[in-house]
Amino acid sequence: MKIPELEEAVIAACMADPEAMAEAASSLPEDRFGTHQEVYSAMLEMFFAGDGVDLISLAKQIGPDLDSLGGVPKLRFLKRSMERLDVRPGGWRNWIKLVDGAGRLRQMALFVGGYHEKLSDLDRALMEIRDVEQYMSTFSTRFQASLGGDRGGLRPIGEFVEEWKDIIGNKLAGKVVDRIPTGWPTFDSAFGGFPMPGLVIFAGLPGTGKTQFAIQVAVDIARRIRDTGQKGCVGIFSIEMKGSSLVNRVICGDMGLDTRKINSSLEDWQASRLYEAGDGLAALPLYVDPSDYVTSETIAYRAAALHMRHGPLRFLVIDFAELIGDKRTESEELRVSGIYRKATSLTKTLDMTVMLLAQYNRGVATRDSQLGGNSDIRYSSFAEITASMILHGYNPVQLRKMGASLRTPKDFPAIDGRAYVICGKQREGPTGSIELDWNPSSTFWSDPQSEGAF
Repeated sequence: MKIPELEEAVIAACMADPEAMAEAASSLPEDRFGTHQEVYSAMLEMFFAGDGVDLISLAKQIGPDLDSLGGVPKLRFLKRSMERLDVRPGGWRNWIKLVDGAGRLRQMALFVGGYHEKLSDLDRALMEIRDVEQYMSTFSTRFQASLGGDRGGLRPIGEFVEEWKDIIGNKLAGKVVDRIPTGWPTFDSAFGGFPMPGLVIFAGLPGTGKTQFAIQVAVDIARRIRDTGQKGCVGIFSIEMKGSSLVNRVICGDMGLDTRKINSSLEDWQASRLYEAGDGLAALPLYVDPSDYVTSETIAYRAAALHMRHGPLRFLVIDFAELIGDKRTESEELRVSGIYRKATSLTKTLDMTVMLLAQYNRGVATRDSQLGGNSDIRYSSFAEITASMILHGYNPVQLRKMGASLRTPKDFPAIDGRAYVICGKQREGPTGSIELDWNPSSTFWSDPQSEGAF
């Protein structure tokens, strides 16, 4: 059976059996489908809205695109696919699994391009590969190693001594070899920049500027790569935000423009400056993936492909940990722990820094200060073990603007225009806290010692 027919069988089962629709919705994201993705996407929207999936409602849900997909006759054809393809009642679980596997292989073929000949015939590959998950994991390791990543295994200590001597020599020559500067003098002088390679976890309460902080660091690193003429690039997995929204926040913040003005009144000179700033941002070696569903494996494949085509990949932001769609295990803690572990592995494989954003446990919001620490990160046990650096954003003025009644610690007073970044862990470097400027109208962080401009 060809892959499009497998997709037809799943869609037919979802129309006929609410249990099949529930199973597909919980385990089969939209990007697993190829030929029938738009139809399946409409079915998902109806399911999550609590509606039944019938032909007339489905046609209305698809809307103007229905004609290009084949119209109502095509939907009737899909509904009859269980009988046409001889899919036994109750056998849809196997078809869902096969479509999921085919979708994963399709993604993999897309990311690695012509580097994997076996995936050129996807139908045949699906029939030959018994365990898609294991196959992709094994191939990913070999593929990344071929790009110059860590080769792993036991090696003579003498090899590491030579690496260490090179590091010492570079440091004596004034070169930065195992840290990546953020471009913010206050941060870099206090903490030495970010470890490279290394996993940096940035945690905080919702709405306090975590995403904005990470995006600004990514833009600054990309700008420095461009200005110094280095080879390399920066990546952002923006699971929570559209790419155009990300651009809006960066540019408005850098201009000190209230983001709400874009939706109301803009003067001609402001629009001209916005377009100019947009052109400057477009020239940076910065790549954004706004997919609302990715797994750790997907991130690894796409990062490896970016590293190969435009790299080396020096810095990667993932926003944020719990939105990564890895399969559920015995508990949510084990699932998230696996995400941290895989992110750490990726830093070593591609020799880069990953900044992974994380949320606090709910208990932090009930404290008088609403100040969190390492142990307050959701499912923190593995985060504390794997991270090279853990940062906390504390923005008391912003918290009060959002309605919180809090008593701040004496070391972190609520002062307009000020926010704090606290380093709760650093494997090879100091901890402590710094003050940064915060503009609430443009939701923009800035360093008192530096200026931002594209």
